[in-house]
Amino acid sequence: MSHIRRHRASVVMIVSALLISGAQASAQEADTDFAVGPESCEGMYKSWLLNRLIEETCDYSGFVAEDLGTAVKSVCEAYLPAEVRDPATAELLQTFKDDYDRMGKDALCEDLREGYEMVVDEMRTDQLDDW
Repeated sequence: MSHIRRHRASVVMIVSALLISGAQASAQEADTDFAVGPESCEGMYKSWLLNRLIEETCDYSGFVAEDLGTAVKSVCEAYLPAEVRDPATAELLQTFKDDYDRMGKDALCEDLREGYEMVVDEMRTDQLDDW
C-alpha cells in the first residue's frame, strides 16, 4: 500500500469540507463549521497537489485538481506564502516519488484509484445537488 493512499481519508474529508463550505465563497462568507485558516489551507493545498499528481501520473480525466486549485486560490491565498507551500510541496513530491519508485506506475495508480473515485463521486453528487 502506498504512503499516499494512507492519506486519502483526510483528502476525502477536506474535499467534503470544501464542498460543504461552498469553496467558491470567501472565507468570511462560508456558511459552515469548517474553519478556513493556515492548517486547513495547507491541507487543501496538499490535496490539490496530490490530486494533480494523481491525475497527471495515472492519466485520470477527472476534474478534482482543477476544482481544488480554484478553491485553494480563492479561499486560501493569504494563508499560503512560499514558506508554507515550498516545504509542503517538497514533502508531498518526495512521498509520491518514493511510492512511484517502490510500486511502479501501474500498481500505484491502481492503489490510488478507489480513493480518487470516491472524491470524484462526492464532488459530482454535490454538484448535482446544487444544480
